[in-house]
Amino acid sequence: MAVGILTAAPEFTKQIYDDVTEKMFGHPSPMRAEEAPEGLILHSAGQGAQGYYVYDVWESREAFDRFMEEKLGPALGEVMGGPPPDAESARLSGTSVDARRLVRHLLPPLPRTNLA
Repeated sequence: MAVGILTAAPEFTKQIYDDVTEKMFGHPSPMRAEEAPEGLILHSAGQGAQGYYVYDVWESREAFDRFMEEKLGPALGEVMGGPPPDAESARLSGTSVDARRLVRHLLPPLPRTNLA
């Protein structure tokens, strides 16, 4: 069953997020679609009341834990100089996505072409 993973902490900033992305993928955020780790369904990040947050949806907690152990954890440890912020998880019993709205808000508009 899919799980939602929330990571947020006052010491977690956009700069740390960018630096961690750079450590993992060799470039600043955002992560490219082809770089998404196995098991990741949705990734989001942004500024919140508790600092910078990351909210992901994973196929399973095990998939997230594997990514944390192999890639994310070491990068966070190197950038932050200590253990990563705690990640809260919740088993998702239901989700709803309006794909049209999602695409409209996340993808840049396509250039108009004259097909005539």
